[in-house]
Amino acid sequence: MREIYDKERQVFHTDRNVGLIQQAAQRAPRWVLKKLTGTYVTLHLSDIGKVVKVDGEEEVRALLLSMVRFLFAFFFFFFFFSVAILVFR
Repeated sequence: MREIYDKERQVFHTDRNVGLIQQAAQRAPRWVLKKLTGTYVTLHLSDIGKVVKVDGEEEVRALLLSMVRFLFAFFFFFFFFSVAILVFR
């Protein structure tokens, strides 16, 4: 992703999409990590870090934990929203 930004920098600035590109770059490790969902449980954190291009096991651990927390919060919200719909029908 960094290579694309460096190559097309002027286009992103002209189109005023630099902020969007920065957000995408921040999310990119999560996308790669999601592709590893079936195998990351058996991989060491340093191996995961190499694949998603994140330095340090602590950063990988923090990334995994933030993803788990997000999923928990999403399902928690979805569950209570569904209950509220049923109760207040």
